[in-house]
Amino acid sequence: MKNPIDSLKDDLPSGGTTKFTSITGAIGNYGMILGAGTVVAHHVYNLAWKKDTSILRDKWGMATIIASAAGVAFGVVHGIKEARDIQNYREAVAGKIDALTARSQADQEKIDALIKAVQAQAEDKQLAAAR
Repeated sequence: MKNPIDSLKDDLPSGGTTKFTSITGAIGNYGMILGAGTVVAHHVYNLAWKKDTSILRDKWGMATIIASAAGVAFGVVHGIKEARDIQNYREAVAGKIDALTARSQADQEKIDALIKAVQAQAEDKQLAAAR
């Protein structure tokens, strides 16, 4: 069991790594979803109506770039929020575990005191029986 001065909160890793991976993961997810969706729409449009495959010469190419940038921006915002939520959850769990640890240590101290009292009582009975 840990010493009373130790805390699980001190053992938790910093939220910096979580924040970085959450942000980059969200950027990748939303950026790819919006960008790929626009690219697919562009190709469907070109194949069905225009028969042109150049992505940089028309408005669809610009829409793809804009959609990808919007996905990146949305990913940054979502990633920051997700990282904060994860860190708050970690700290809440650590606080609960620390509280349970402190409570169990207090209970253990009470149990030790009761055991000593019972042992003292048993010794008193043995001394009384020996007289």
